Amino acid sequence: MSWQFYLALVTFLVLFAINFRAIQGLRTIKSLKDISLSDEKSGLPKVSIMLATMNNEETIEDSVNALIQTQYENFEIIVINDRSTDQTGDILARLQQQTADLKICNIEQLPSGWLGKNHALHVGSKVATGDYILFIDGQSILHPTCVSRAVRYMVENKLDNISTTYGLKNSTLWVKTYLSDMTLDGFKTSKPCRAIDSSSRSFIGNGKFNMVKADKYRDFGGHEAIKMCIIDDQMLGMYMKFKGGRQDMLWGEPMIMVDWYKTTYAFVRGVEKHAFPGMAYSLVATTLVSFMAIVFHVYPMIAVFLTDGVTQMLNILIVVMRVFVFQYLAIISNGSIRNPMFSLFSPLVGIWVLWNSAIRFIINKGISWKDTHYSIDELKTCQFPEFKK
Repeated sequence: MSWQFYLALVTFLVLFAINFRAIQGLRTIKSLKDISLSDEKSGLPKVSIMLATMNNEETIEDSVNALIQTQYENFEIIVINDRSTDQTGDILARLQQQTADLKICNIEQLPSGWLGKNHALHVGSKVATGDYILFIDGQSILHPTCVSRAVRYMVENKLDNISTTYGLKNSTLWVKTYLSDMTLDGFKTSKPCRAIDSSSRSFIGNGKFNMVKADKYRDFGGHEAIKMCIIDDQMLGMYMKFKGGRQDMLWGEPMIMVDWYKTTYAFVRGVEKHAFPGMAYSLVATTLVSFMAIVFHVYPMIAVFLTDGVTQMLNILIVVMRVFVFQYLAIISNGSIRNPMFSLFSPLVGIWVLWNSAIRFIINKGISWKDTHYSIDELKTCQFPEFKK
């Protein structure tokens, strides 16, 4: 037998085992839309819905208007206008006149030693009066019943933190496909379905919808504990988990939609601040992950046309397996992607994302984000909590 046969055989067996476990995990996740609404109208815990925004004049009005329509009896909306220079501030001032539930915090200057978004959410948390704090992004558009369903799930399951997936509005099919691919990879590696298990090191964290118990959040220092963590949502989830918080994940689409990047290039540039930090600023890790993507996902598609016999059949099975698992994710998560053939090529986008981020970080010796430059040395001061064991 040739090396191509053994490569195909090992690839098939490894991917079969990984995908089988991923499917098991996918099946355990509940959907936010399936959580029933509570009949209670009084005695409900107060929720502070919080988002930080900077120069989001195109999307901020839709996001805030959706929050104003929230069907929950006890909530407040806190928007932190973080040094915006466009019309964001004027839009927020106009919206504030429409509802007493909207609080606006205006930030004029960023203190040293802070990332902009983390500082903004820290400022917002100081004025939050809720029993729960819901962190969302300035592009998140929530269904009116999201808060009610999320609170009920947290209370009934005695949780300190829940996070959800989300759908995309106005993005290209490539961006939507890659987002689904990222979700699937998460189930293969970090196993967010096991976050609820206190003995597991798995955790969850998604800035598009991240609800925490306010007292547990403040116990570990809140955003001040992660003030230089560029992957702030995941670090918040990590602190919640490893400081004793009980957390879980829910499917969010179609209840939570995000008006995010509208082109593939804009997406690649937009997530470059997260990709290389996700590799711990290591070119070795970046190279290894890229190599694995080529071996396990890209090469089998090419090998279908380069091989024959049993080897070719194994490569076909590898490709079919990827399409099947991707489609299963779309169905079980209420995802909007219904053309899994695009998933065959999304690893190429992933490699592009990784190396675009790595090269720009190295050339610029850091990242310029929201009009502020942060050096790699500054970002490396982000502290990880001690893992329980």
